[in-house]
Amino acid sequence: MQQDLLLYLFFLGSILGSISLLLPEKFFPRKLSISYFLSGFAAAAGLITSLEGLIAPKVLSITYSSSIEALKLSFSTSTLSFFFLFIITLITLLSTIYAPRYLTHFTKDQQTSIQFFANFFVIGMAGLVLASNVFTFLFFWELMTLASYFLVINGENNQQAENAGFLYFGMAHLGTVFIFLAFFLLFKFTGTTEFAKLAVLAPSLNPKIKVTVFLLALIGFGTKAGLVPLHIWLPRAHPVAPSHISALMSGVMLKTALYGLYLFAFSFLAPLPKLAGLILIIAGTVSALLGVLYALMEHDLKRLLAYHSVENIGIITLGMGAGVLFNAMSQKELALIAVIASLFHTLNHAVFKSLLFFGAGSVQYGAHTRNIEILGGLIKAMPYTAVFFLVGSIAISALPPFNGFYSEWLTYLSLFGAGIKTSGFLFKIIIFLSIAGLALTGGLAATCFVKAFGITFLAVPRSQKAKDARESSFSMLFSMFVLSLLSLLLGVFGNWVVKILEKPAQFLLNTKTVTSGFSLFTFTFQITNYPTKTTLAMPVVFLLLIITGAVFYVILKALFPQKATKAETWNCGVNLLPAMEYNATSFAKPIRMIFAKLFLPEREIIYENDNPYFPGKIYYHPYITPLFEQFIYRPVKALSLKLYLNAKSLQSGRLHWYLAYIIATIIILLLFV
Repeated sequence: MQQDLLLYLFFLGSILGSISLLLPEKFFPRKLSISYFLSGFAAAAGLITSLEGLIAPKVLSITYSSSIEALKLSFSTSTLSFFFLFIITLITLLSTIYAPRYLTHFTKDQQTSIQFFANFFVIGMAGLVLASNVFTFLFFWELMTLASYFLVINGENNQQAENAGFLYFGMAHLGTVFIFLAFFLLFKFTGTTEFAKLAVLAPSLNPKIKVTVFLLALIGFGTKAGLVPLHIWLPRAHPVAPSHISALMSGVMLKTALYGLYLFAFSFLAPLPKLAGLILIIAGTVSALLGVLYALMEHDLKRLLAYHSVENIGIITLGMGAGVLFNAMSQKELALIAVIASLFHTLNHAVFKSLLFFGAGSVQYGAHTRNIEILGGLIKAMPYTAVFFLVGSIAISALPPFNGFYSEWLTYLSLFGAGIKTSGFLFKIIIFLSIAGLALTGGLAATCFVKAFGITFLAVPRSQKAKDARESSFSMLFSMFVLSLLSLLLGVFGNWVVKILEKPAQFLLNTKTVTSGFSLFTFTFQITNYPTKTTLAMPVVFLLLIITGAVFYVILKALFPQKATKAETWNCGVNLLPAMEYNATSFAKPIRMIFAKLFLPEREIIYENDNPYFPGKIYYHPYITPLFEQFIYRPVKALSLKLYLNAKSLQSGRLHWYLAYIIATIIILLLFV
């Protein structure tokens, strides 16, 4: 099949998927099912063409001319755009399979609205990664932002969703301003808005101009990606959106922001100074560490996962920063490995984070709550969801043999290489501190998912909702199964994934360098008295371990046969009650105490009556201080409101004052010009 035909089918199917929802329901009572079918068909067509583009790269260019040259729509494909299109279409296809049964607890109008904007959301993301000029990029960037805003506010009919949507909309457009300024400066110094020409002309710019443009791009794209301290919208918007939309936002949309950052860091401005790489490493370390720490404090399952998106975006940024450093030092092979590590974790995060959001949606669908404090024991009522959520938990905790381990280990190797190769004591100290930060992040992530999985699925139910929970439908479980299988395959066959990711990494670095001789999990051993070395690839090693474990288990069962009996857990003759279990608050308290200077914890204790000896019930509510909101955003908000109130005095209602304002503005503009 021709890639250009499949691309047309992808966009056409997505557009028709939304248009079909506008048909009169009287004549088309199953229009929602038709829309799901068209969306799934479109995603499948896009998935096939992206796979073809990754395996056998082909450049496709499409331009829709305009009377104004700068406002033409222009598209072009590359191995990098095919890689991101693969992520977009893969998660979109599985979300489309997941959505119909999940959305049954939404109203019909909500289902229609969510599906309508979901199609345009996907079109915006796909058009963005295929754009080949500034106008096309910004047009689809804005389409993606507007569509995702409506998806956030349509997720839940409450004030929380509206507030989260408003915050997201404001932060997203603040980021867009910085992105526009970055493109404007590039246009000012190069005279072009075409990406291909920018890649040729921009690298010769003055290093100070480069760093300025890069910082603008980092703030703009970092706001959408959720880098600390620009992340405050993310843990509010993701939880209130429908779970399959949360998967698209976290697993895919955040990556489109990284796509833009990749273009600026490696295509438009390369080679950037080493300082830019160091800034990325610092930003990545802070985001990874603070993201996982704040996730540990959360008891809302989806909000916890949202903070883990901040963490993983930080890890991806670490690999990107190492790549910028190596590129500045002309270490092309090491730069290639660092960029591959970053791209690999981009793919891995899309897979396991979508899996986890699907799992959280399944829990909400089955138990009608996201609060893990009142869950527990779901492994009996929802065994398949529990298994799939466990796979996602292991993968995001970077434990072998799942995919998160491979890409994080590659990131470690890249950072170690950067620390060794770079010169300057300060550079080395910061890089090795980032390695320590990444190690701590990994340990805390595992701790967090012990809490998330253990408190949610193990022990006994803590509420009636948990007792009444039921397993999700086949279509929802199917999407989780596919992502669970991918999490395993991407980890076991990681070496082959690395070879595929060489192509988009080579495109970014504009090099034909290959990772010659590099094989992360290839074990070489020497057979005695035999001159030839033999290699064992990762899949073979895991297969041998599984066979060895199975044989060992069979031998133990044969030698020590035991009959298992079921009995109640012994508790000194006292019946076990849900109140005796560890809950999320008690599990996270040691971490809250260790990092008290960061969390600034407070607690509220309310007695049912004033009698100190017989208080009746005692209500205990611990909470932490939102550091960035308290010391950055609230002061800015207060200052803005103050300026706004003072500016209101300019609205006097008198015509001659308004004419004076216009004349003064014209004079100032003429003087400026």
